[in-house]
Amino acid sequence: MDKKYGRYTQLLLLALSAGAIFRLVYLRASFQEGMQQAWSISVVQLNQLYVLLGIATIGYLPSGWIADRFSTKNVVITALALTAILSLMLAFNPSFIGLKWIYSGLGITSVVLFWSSHMRIVRMLGGNKEDGKIFGLLDGWRGLSEALFASIATVLFQWRMSQHEQRTGTDGISSGMQIVFIFFAVLLLILSIINIFLLAPDRTQKIRKRKSITSTKNRSYDRSVKDMVLIKQVILISAIIFSGYTLFFTGFAFSSLLTTTFNIPLITAAYVLSGLLWMRPIGAITGGFLADKYPKYIILGISMILSMAGIILLLYLPLPNIIRFMIMIFVSFMNAMIRGVYWSLLHYIHVPEQELGRMIGIISFIGYLPDVILPLLSVHIYRLLPEIEATRLYLQISLFIGGIGLMILFYFYSYVKRVQHTYAEKNP
Repeated sequence: MDKKYGRYTQLLLLALSAGAIFRLVYLRASFQEGMQQAWSISVVQLNQLYVLLGIATIGYLPSGWIADRFSTKNVVITALALTAILSLMLAFNPSFIGLKWIYSGLGITSVVLFWSSHMRIVRMLGGNKEDGKIFGLLDGWRGLSEALFASIATVLFQWRMSQHEQRTGTDGISSGMQIVFIFFAVLLLILSIINIFLLAPDRTQKIRKRKSITSTKNRSYDRSVKDMVLIKQVILISAIIFSGYTLFFTGFAFSSLLTTTFNIPLITAAYVLSGLLWMRPIGAITGGFLADKYPKYIILGISMILSMAGIILLLYLPLPNIIRFMIMIFVSFMNAMIRGVYWSLLHYIHVPEQELGRMIGIISFIGYLPDVILPLLSVHIYRLLPEIEATRLYLQISLFIGGIGLMILFYFYSYVKRVQHTYAEKNP
């Protein structure tokens, strides 16, 4: 990367871009009831939209190939511009069929185009010595930007809704959601323009192509053995991210937990949920810095254990609302640490530069399968059970997956140690 552009300037810009795209994609975390009322859809239909969005998870595979073959800068800019257009379309309250097409498009722009390209840039910015800090800063700044954007959206939503109600005397939720989607459309368009001028050009694209062709022609037995070890490490990291992301996904159930189980008013819940997002930058950055100072698997393991402990308290103890809010803050902090650390596990594996994008794509494909599985699971659970019971069962399943992930995490650490020991014996 060209030094004149500034490593941290580019990292901040990518974090802002990711924050804008994924806050729009997962807007239901703050505005689930508002989206349902504005579009006149049920929670089951909303979950169906997120199933469609989750199907785009298969796009992580071509996303990695795109990141290795094309200019990552151009791909990022294109993704931002297209997402801005889709956000504007959401502002016009499309039909449910139209919503299905739009959410399918959001899956393409956020996953197929944006994801692996921006992660490849970040991995190259971090190198091997500061990967924990760089990934922690990425997720922390992304979380900070998401919290900022969500807070602005909440203020705009409340302002527009109250203005509409005072002027017409009718419910203003639809009008409030409209201004939220327009806000994200303008924001994404501005970020795409800024990226044109501040994101450094990808000067290694042609070199990567040549190396990729050469490496496929010259494979030795030793390289094949290394590939087998690498594949196993990639599968283990993917499974760890799968479980960690599942725990992070529990935050999306907090909206239902607040409004339905704990009977918190919609506006109050929106402010509480927006406030929880502010834990993301603190937790992710803290986790990233700790992961560079202490063993990464220990920091990740502790974060997962404490996150699950907090969810258990919310599920099984009758507590005052203020205590519940504090526990949600704690769980959100731990979930942010999980996200800030789990990608730094790439430190333990060595991937050729020309294959980095595809490796990120493979790990993302497996690791982010909860984007498909959990909404699909939610559709069936919420059809079969009342919302309160469905939310409880959903969180219980997430706890089970998190427990399996912990076991895989400690196995991964022991496996990496064995590989390093074997390599040291062969290369004294």
